[in-house]
Amino acid sequence: MEDIYSRWIPLMGEEEIEGYRKFGLGRRVGWGEKLALLVVDMNNIYVDDKYSAAHGTLVKEAVANTGKLVKACRAAGVQVFYVVPGRENLALIGMQAEKWGTITDPSLHTAEGAKFPAAIEPQEGDIVFKKAKSSAFFETPFRSMLQHLKIDGLIICGISTSGCVRAAVMDAFYCNYRIVIPEQCCGDRSPKAHEFNLFDMDMKYGDVMDLDEVLEHLASL
Repeated sequence: MEDIYSRWIPLMGEEEIEGYRKFGLGRRVGWGEKLALLVVDMNNIYVDDKYSAAHGTLVKEAVANTGKLVKACRAAGVQVFYVVPGRENLALIGMQAEKWGTITDPSLHTAEGAKFPAAIEPQEGDIVFKKAKSSAFFETPFRSMLQHLKIDGLIICGISTSGCVRAAVMDAFYCNYRIVIPEQCCGDRSPKAHEFNLFDMDMKYGDVMDLDEVLEHLASL
């Protein structure tokens, strides 16, 4: 039987891991019969350090790795979705304007900021849609599109691990999708938040996997 806990012991410690083991958390749910890829918030405002929303090297590494992932998905016939912020006015931004310090900064709402890095730029056949809140599912057409395409499994990656990626993973889990999270394709402004949220999602909501394992599965389709 696969040891699903040992990889997290250096992060959490034996004693804390025991609480997850005791409850049986972290079981593998595996791949769905028909997959789609969701790339979350990998546009310039979260990658390029000139924007207040971007910080650190993890996000840049995630973009480079996601470039490999989107190519593999397209080659395997897996539908690729991109979700991006759609916060054109204060009504859409809502309470985020009070909690997130620079979310109303005009530089975060420009055509240049909305562009994607070249490594992951959408291609013909990919689907791009907008969200106003963290989750790709909240008041968007995403779930309807998945149902129409008969998708039952999602590969989810993007920025940030602790924020919009986690929100999408949780909602996907509550909608009963099987979820795979390629860890090298997720980025965060905080390495600590990145690691702890990967651990928590792996225990409760989806299967955190090495990118090479994901690419191997896609090549087998």
